Amino acid sequence: MIGIVLAGGQSKRFGTDKATYQLGSLNASNVQLAVSKLLPFCEQVVVSVNQKNQQAICKQLRAFPRTILVGDLPPFDQHGPLSGLLAVTKHFPGRHDYLMVAVDYPFLRSETIQALARHQQTVITTGDHLHYSLAHFRTDYQTINTWLMDNNWRLGAFLTECCRCQPLSFPQRQEFTNLNYLNKKE
Repeated sequence: MIGIVLAGGQSKRFGTDKATYQLGSLNASNVQLAVSKLLPFCEQVVVSVNQKNQQAICKQLRAFPRTILVGDLPPFDQHGPLSGLLAVTKHFPGRHDYLMVAVDYPFLRSETIQALARHQQTVITTGDHLHYSLAHFRTDYQTINTWLMDNNWRLGAFLTECCRCQPLSFPQRQEFTNLNYLNKKE
């Protein structure tokens, strides 16, 4: 299985790069936390980055084995998570299982990642909220490229309609709090 860390977002609402940010209550940056949680379950972890954070993320992940960084590919660059998935799958010919997390879930527990790894074709759900950037699915470059050529940019639609992912239910708890806004008290 190949791990994917979505770390290439613009972080506009957050105000600073979410991937390289370290919450005061945690011992590592968000990207370091995500990679360290995926490594026990994945042969390799690929971090989808943007041009602005690539160098900083590269420095933060120097000590992490089996980890590579990729940037978006034209003409689909800067079009959200599916741009990152396209770039990741370009590095791995053929169909593969992918275990994906986004950097904006710093409280995600390793036990949750382990449960997700055990259930193929799933997306985490908490009550009525689907967390599309927390998923386990099988795909390839050509499938994503074809999907994007039809101007389908929604990650949720790709996972549920194309990959046929089903909900994997968890109770609502702090680990599923999405880090969208910077708390100035941190």
